[in-house]
Amino acid sequence: MVGVPGGSRGCARCRRRKVKCDQARPTCQRCARAGLECGGYPDNFLHDPRSSSHEQRRSPSGTRSTSQASKSPANLEPDDLEPDESELVDAEPAYAISSMIRRERNSNNRTVPLLHNNWMPEFLDLLPFSDNICVSYASVNILKGAGKFRNVKHPFVLPGLANLRKDGLAKNCILAISRTYFGQQHHQTDIAKDGLSLYSSALKDLNGVLGDSKKNRTLEIFEAIVIMILYEYLVARKTVGWVSHALGLETLLKSYGPGAFNTPSTVGFFENVREMIVNAAMLSSRTTILSEPDWKTIPWADRPEDKSELQHLFDIFVDLPELTMQTTGPLGTPLELRPGHTMDVDTMYRKSVDLLRKLDQWRRMWYNKNYEEFFEAQPTYTPKGWIGRTEELNWKTVWHFSTLYEAQAYAVYHAILILLLRMISNLEQSGLLSLDHPKVDRTFAIYMAGIEICRCVDFHLIEAQSGAGSLLILMPLRCAWKTIGENSIESQWLEAVVADISVGDRGRWAIAGGTLGEWKFSRSSNMAHRVFDNTLPSG
Repeated sequence: MVGVPGGSRGCARCRRRKVKCDQARPTCQRCARAGLECGGYPDNFLHDPRSSSHEQRRSPSGTRSTSQASKSPANLEPDDLEPDESELVDAEPAYAISSMIRRERNSNNRTVPLLHNNWMPEFLDLLPFSDNICVSYASVNILKGAGKFRNVKHPFVLPGLANLRKDGLAKNCILAISRTYFGQQHHQTDIAKDGLSLYSSALKDLNGVLGDSKKNRTLEIFEAIVIMILYEYLVARKTVGWVSHALGLETLLKSYGPGAFNTPSTVGFFENVREMIVNAAMLSSRTTILSEPDWKTIPWADRPEDKSELQHLFDIFVDLPELTMQTTGPLGTPLELRPGHTMDVDTMYRKSVDLLRKLDQWRRMWYNKNYEEFFEAQPTYTPKGWIGRTEELNWKTVWHFSTLYEAQAYAVYHAILILLLRMISNLEQSGLLSLDHPKVDRTFAIYMAGIEICRCVDFHLIEAQSGAGSLLILMPLRCAWKTIGENSIESQWLEAVVADISVGDRGRWAIAGGTLGEWKFSRSSNMAHRVFDNTLPSG
């Protein structure tokens, strides 16, 4: 607009040349005659024709313009959307993403709803870009911090993003989790419902693909299942959904064999799903194929130097389900053998002691390589809703690490240590062993392992990596909570931490709500649950 700085509606080229533009579409004639590239027209402003000032725009005689009054929003043309200076509204910056979707105001300030609108002409509608907005937001935030794993070529990030370029199962799964996550984080119920609908549709498509041997032989299927597991982590407080997906993934892995995952493009995927599958096997009281020797070696046979210390730790972890399935509660005391258990107590004891020996060897190896990668620091994190005092906790300092990679290895190590020590202690105290064994009270060692996990929480939940860190710490937190004591101030602190992960500001993984079993949220956490329930429909 002449005389108004920044108000010109001319093309980019004419604006730079500071000449009058005839505003012809799609290319102005002045640029065409000069043989110049027009550059298009700026989208600096969006106008809401529903605003009161626009509808009450009058002719000099004081009556509404006949040509304007005869046009409904559905019949608007480009020229009708070129208001005067008083009717211009600056487009919001890209980072103000929460205000870009179904935002409404009751005042005279005109805010243009950029998505899910029925009035905006197609040439101005940003609905086609809504998926890109949601996917971009989710890919940056949902597993925030996962890309900071040191010396790991395949960090655990949102899988399957390359499949967005083509229609298919993985694309639908990515859109489902992205729209659900975006809607959840920004309290946009309609968008969250869209994500839920896409997820339901993707489930049906997956069942059809799994029944077709020609279609289920691609990496895309594996990536789609992993996204579904993440989706269940995000919205479900019960384990049945993600455990079912993880066990199905294990079945699919078995049909391929370990040799299918020894390439640079597939070994990273395999590394990322090992812990998922082992946790699912433990929760469902069954063994896992990953404990077989071939699954511990073949994927890295061509590049053994690429196998990380964390993956060597998982080689021990994958052997635990065979032991934990023999009891009704591996973290409970005293020993309760499961009816129909398949292993005698002496064999259980020998295997448990052997794994403990391997775990100690791993600890020595890891410490020698990483002793400079972690250090003590003062606590900085206080879980939302916790009413206690940090000074009362049974630790004065916390562990900080160079990267989330070292932090996760340290936490998982102590979780495995708790499981093995509890198993060995229960067997030694059961009176069922025929083998000679030491009579050692392991209670303090188990308790201190739980404390060490608590000291990792501060680093896992740093804002810059809280997406991935909050998810990765859940299994160790459960082990810690089971050993520290349900009525201690430390256990209350842990409950507040898990509530913060489930419905607070750290990750917001709904699955955390069931991490500690039957326990009660604090009052503030219950309120947060109600906010979540109003944001995302159940089901």
